[in-house]
Amino acid sequence: YVFAFGSNENVIIAKSHPSGYPEMWSVDTTETYFYIIDLNHKNDTLYGPLKEYQFENKLYDLNGSLIEFDHIFPEIIK
Repeated sequence: YVFAFGSNENVIIAKSHPSGYPEMWSVDTTETYFYIIDLNHKNDTLYGPLKEYQFENKLYDLNGSLIEFDHIFPEIIK
C-alpha cells in the first residue's frame, strides 16, 4: 500500500506498508518500506524495498539532497 510519494527531475520516491500476510487485503502499518526510481538511467532503475536509513543514504547519493514526500494519502488503520 503506497501512502506517500514525491519527485523531482532526478528521482521518484515512495513509502509503502506491506500487505499483512496471510490476509492479502490487510496492511501491516508497523513496517514501512521506501523506494527510489532513478530517472537518470535509461531503464529507470528501482531501488527498494529499503529501510529508512538506507533510503536516505541512497537518495542523497543519487540526488545530492533529500526531497519531500509531497503527496500523502491516508494510512489504513487496522
